[in-house]
Amino acid sequence: MNPQDHHQSLAQAGAPPFMPGPPPRAGPPAGPPPTGPGYYNAPPPMMIGEQPVYNYPPPVTQPVTTYMRPPSNLQGWNDAPTHVFHKKAAGAIAAVATTQELDAISNGVIIERLSSAMEAVSASILEPQQRKVVEDTSKRVEYLFERLGGEQVPAASAVILKRLVIALNDRDFAGATNQAVQLTTTSTGDDVRWSIGVKRMVDLYARIA
Repeated sequence: MNPQDHHQSLAQAGAPPFMPGPPPRAGPPAGPPPTGPGYYNAPPPMMIGEQPVYNYPPPVTQPVTTYMRPPSNLQGWNDAPTHVFHKKAAGAIAAVATTQELDAISNGVIIERLSSAMEAVSASILEPQQRKVVEDTSKRVEYLFERLGGEQVPAASAVILKRLVIALNDRDFAGATNQAVQLTTTSTGDDVRWSIGVKRMVDLYARIA
């Protein structure tokens, strides 16, 4: 059946004739665009001929982070944190003393400087509970003086003692403590006795200085 005969048969049956609707409308939907939270209220579109051109906002880009970004607390990729150098700087003077400076410090100079520090400790710490510690420390330091007078202190320990004296002269108590710790960790035999006394004396002296 052709379309004309089909329409005639529908008309004879009493059905309303078919009326084609209007063609679809081109362009944006009628009415104002929605506004409010969540909507971008763009300015009126610019017309190029009969076609509107909308100015949409640029896309939002997120910064790219990668694991290769160097940490902010380092000077460089392989550099140690700055606070490490600051911590070590306290003992730098004694640690970098030249051979000539160390040779200029005799056993007599060591005895004189440590005696002065020990006397200051004995005169300043008078609490009864601390006096026993001070007296024991004084005996251990006196034993060191005997060893120094008899040239019985190992050469390596003597170098550490000289650096300790340099640190005390510069009031570098952190550096003096570092040297005293080296004495206690490297001394053997009878030298352990006086090395403990030197460490205690440096701790007490730093407390009152």
